[in-house]
Amino acid sequence: MKKMGAALKFIYGCFAVILDPGKTDIVASVAHTIAKPERFQETISVVKGLPGGAEMLEKKPLVPPIDLDQLQKLAQDTFGYRYAEFMKTNNLDPNIYQLPFHDDITYIFYRYGKVHDLWHVMAGFDTSLQGEIGVLAHNYAQNFGAGAMLIISLLFMHVIFFKPHLMKSCVESFVKGWTLGSQTKHLIALEWTDLFPRPYNEVRREMGYA
Repeated sequence: MKKMGAALKFIYGCFAVILDPGKTDIVASVAHTIAKPERFQETISVVKGLPGGAEMLEKKPLVPPIDLDQLQKLAQDTFGYRYAEFMKTNNLDPNIYQLPFHDDITYIFYRYGKVHDLWHVMAGFDTSLQGEIGVLAHNYAQNFGAGAMLIISLLFMHVIFFKPHLMKSCVESFVKGWTLGSQTKHLIALEWTDLFPRPYNEVRREMGYA
């Protein structure tokens, strides 16, 4: 009965995203509860093969809380300052995503949710519909996470039904995200706090984004 309730909530979440792209958190939170490791073996294998990936999945460290006010005390050309500026400009809370985890795949869900906005800043995507499609395509290219492709599909259904005039720019953003994710260094296992005091452009060059 509990599984059926989760499945119904998941279906509701999918329709909610088609109607309103801002509801992606509903799908993510429910998918997190019904995800089965056997359905994500490719993702787990990819992450384990990354530098630091196997150790990350073994230890499953918590992502430390982020203080945006402290980051804004850094020099304006640092990655941390740019990230804090992005978050405050878009009225986003870096500590709001608090899903529990109990195995490799739910930990990957947890970690991606915690660092999603950092990926926006690294890859250069804004928070528009096109920007979300771009960063999700980037995520899928790097980790082959089925959840990212599901959300992309739902966002494109929203475009088809409600905003067909945005189709070209959304496809272009998907291609850009896929290309970046395929050609750059993987981000899922990065120690982000080490990057905050470093120059933004230097970090992006080192990771292959500039």
